[in-house]
Order: sequence, then C-alpha cells, then structure tokens
Amino acid sequence: CLEISASELIHLQAFVNLEELILSRIAIEVLPDLSELTKLQSVKLEGLKLSVLDSLAIPGGLLSLSLADTNVDGYVGPILAEFQQLRSLNLSGTNIDRFTLLDLSTLNNLQELNLRGVNFEPADIAALQMMLPDCVIVRE
Repeated sequence: CLEISASELIHLQAFVNLEELILSRIAIEVLPDLSELTKLQSVKLEGLKLSVLDSLAIPGGLLSLSLADTNVDGYVGPILAEFQQLRSLNLSGTNIDRFTLLDLSTLNNLQELNLRGVNFEPADIAALQMMLPDCVIVRE
C-alpha cells in the first residue's frame, strides 16, 4: 500500500508492483495515468475534487475502486463499465444518475456496490439488483 501526496504523483510510475493505491483527499485536479501499474488491484480516490474525469487510466484488472465523495456524475458510467473485473465499487456521496446504473449493470463480477448518500428511486435499485443478483447494494 502506498499513500502519496499531490506533489509526489510524478513518481507513481516507478511503483510497478503496487497493488493498492490511496489518493484520497489530496489536492489534484487531474488524475495521473496509472496504466503502467498493471498489478494494481485496489484504488481509492475518495474525496478528490477532480476537474476532469473523462477517463480512468487504470489497468483493466482492477478489483476494487472507490470514488466516494468525489464530484463524479453520470458521465462516469461508461468509464466504469470498462472495468469488468471489479468486485467492489464505492460511489457513495457522488452525483451519479440513474443512467449510470444501466452502465453498472454490465459489471457481472461486482459483489459489492456502495451507493450511500446517492438518491435513487427504489425501483431503480430493484432493477439493478435484478441485473446483478450476486451483488450486495449498500444504500444506508
């Protein structure tokens, strides 16, 4: 596990064997390219106020991702749908919309989805649960 500050982000690529990365609550506006860190299994980006999140340059084999309390919105859905190996996804406190749920429904390996503090109609959550029957959806 590596905890790093914003000023040290340029050195991330050197940690090729890194399995867990925590970039929570640091002042960055653009997420660095993490695609060279092919052994990453868990990434926490909690509390970041990113100005641009049009892609997540993270290896596709990621198992756990937390975007809790970030300013991501519905546009992140297609990006998240690319991470087909995800088992755990935390979107609590975000601004995702019901269309994001459709994108998430393709994550067949998802075992836990945290949606605390995100407002959805019960019917939307029920529909997602039907599409992901093996996933525990946390709302409260």
